[in-house]
Amino acid sequence: MSFSEDVREELAGRPVPSSLHCRQALLAGLVRTAGAFHLHGHGEVHVEVSLQSGRPARHAIELLRGLGVTCAIRTHRERRFRGGSRVDIICAGDAHSHRVLQAAGLLTDSLAPAGRPPPSMTARACCRASYLRGAFLAAGSVSAPRRAVHLEIRTHDLDAATDIAALAGRDGLVLGVRDRESYAIAYAKRLETVEDLLALIGAGGAALQLAEGEVVSWAREGANRQANAETGNLRRQVLAARRQLAAIDALDIGGLSPSLAAAAALRKAHPALPLSELALLGDLPKPTLAARLRRLVDLADSSA
Repeated sequence: MSFSEDVREELAGRPVPSSLHCRQALLAGLVRTAGAFHLHGHGEVHVEVSLQSGRPARHAIELLRGLGVTCAIRTHRERRFRGGSRVDIICAGDAHSHRVLQAAGLLTDSLAPAGRPPPSMTARACCRASYLRGAFLAAGSVSAPRRAVHLEIRTHDLDAATDIAALAGRDGLVLGVRDRESYAIAYAKRLETVEDLLALIGAGGAALQLAEGEVVSWAREGANRQANAETGNLRRQVLAARRQLAAIDALDIGGLSPSLAAAAALRKAHPALPLSELALLGDLPKPTLAARLRRLVDLADSSA
């Protein structure tokens, strides 16, 4: 199961909101994002919602039936992507179901599909969170921890994506909006925004996983930088020691000053030791020994 599916499972595992206004907002988010309106004979309007099978679909069915909406259920295999199972929930066209959909701002008094959700529905922060939760349950996706951060909610049209971004923005979460050829998305690529949005809609466990993944990535990158730095230092030490040994072999040690001859003998006796350990062994300050070894290399270069 993908991380996006894990997030939807976590959201669907939460109880259906107890307050009527939050249930209506959750329904509005679901239908506006994953719903379709169908006109049947005699002016009868049916609303159909297509969701991932399993807990998300059961959550939506519990919500609808709790509101008194009459539902028919149909399952099928999706042809796209990995061919997962989908559940189509068809809301009946009876009077009570219509009243519920009207109260959720989804149908007008004339039973036409409504436009944007009424401001009164999303005036409360809890209702905005419920609307966004329904939208993510319907068509949300998010990248897994330790990957490039990307969250998006796919909608049928640009207006629906713009509404999602506007609702998130009222709670300080900045989402981008992009119009594609056959759909639109509201999206975020900033880790803090994605974590905060997931926490807001009730996926606190997923938000924590993303935060933990960032800490692991940061620690791993730090360890890699440290290892690279140590490898680079070691490489430079090996090259310097090789140059020093080559210089010593090219020089007449007997003709050197006592201090340079001692430095040459020390390096010759311990060719693999780093400079700090070599200085300790020779009871010399590290800068002093380094200067003497550089002098040996310079002498060899000038006499070549």
